[in-house]
Amino acid sequence: MTAQWEIEEHTPNGDYVLHCEFEDGPDVFIAINQVDNVFQIEITAAETNGKEFEQVKGPFQTFEVALDLAQAECKSWDAGRRI
Repeated sequence: MTAQWEIEEHTPNGDYVLHCEFEDGPDVFIAINQVDNVFQIEITAAETNGKEFEQVKGPFQTFEVALDLAQAECKSWDAGRRI
């Protein structure tokens, strides 16, 4: 079953954030932030056992391109990506 991703905007986690807390796994934040005139994606995840994952991707020229990649990252986590 596909996880339920929440959309958060203008939070301390980022300008536009896709967030999912998997019942059997990590708490994942995929944030799209504007830095100067470009966008970047920041992926962070934390397991209850203390394992953490952080990655930054970009720069991307438009929000739409960054959003497409962020949604692809969500699908990767849905498919069972683990840290």
